[in-house]
Amino acid sequence: MKKILVPVDFSENSADALRYAVFLAGRMKAALLLMHVCASGHGADERTASGKLQAWAAKAKEENPGLEAEILLSTGETVKNITEAAAADHCELTVTGMHGSGGVGDNLFGSTSARLAEHLSCPLIMVPAGYRCNEVGKIVFATDYRSTDLDSIRFMVPLAEAFMSDLIIVHADEGEYRGGYERNMLNAFSAKVREAFPYPLLKFELLEGGNAAKILKEYLEYTKPALFALASRKRTPAEKIFTSSLTRRFDGQIKVPLLVFHAGAAAL
Repeated sequence: MKKILVPVDFSENSADALRYAVFLAGRMKAALLLMHVCASGHGADERTASGKLQAWAAKAKEENPGLEAEILLSTGETVKNITEAAAADHCELTVTGMHGSGGVGDNLFGSTSARLAEHLSCPLIMVPAGYRCNEVGKIVFATDYRSTDLDSIRFMVPLAEAFMSDLIIVHADEGEYRGGYERNMLNAFSAKVREAFPYPLLKFELLEGGNAAKILKEYLEYTKPALFALASRKRTPAEKIFTSSLTRRFDGQIKVPLLVFHAGAAAL
């Protein structure tokens, strides 16, 4: 990993996200790109934001000798500008604060972080408010056997190796199929993963019991991982109105960082 994008709005949750990004950068030998998007193009607002951005970057480098950190100030629409910056600067990861919201407005538009998850080409980590991290003991990844899940696991293996973490791949069975079908699917998927990634701390679990979000939340409360990962996908306008994606159901509702991959491929 060479560069991590860190969009900030100068809130406390943004400070949490920056601390987490600095923590990851130290282990992964990555540089940071600290970014702020101004809503207006007024010169006074831009000068104030630029000063804050420089101060945040300077403080991060002062407290973490050897850290490389650049700044980027832009004006316009937040999600669009961050998405374009991540692509233009070849960032391999974006880290932002987790801003949860609810109701119909959330179903239509989602929080900024959840909307980013649907548009970024690189993975996104959303950091809960007040979160502090000293180690990454367990990483849990929820799979539905999509072909792009192998790409997600390819991203996570070096991260797990850097911390010598367990990488636990789980599938939540909502009872759609009976008998040993889900177990056979998980066994087939685990064989593909182990063949592609001979990481010794890989583990696989089938979670049963009903609603996927509920099962996964209970599992996270029980196992207490340091990072929870899942894949997001673009939804139709009707789905956005009447349903909430799994990413949005977790945004702002879990106590550990949420790593989101964008996925659109069919299941294996």
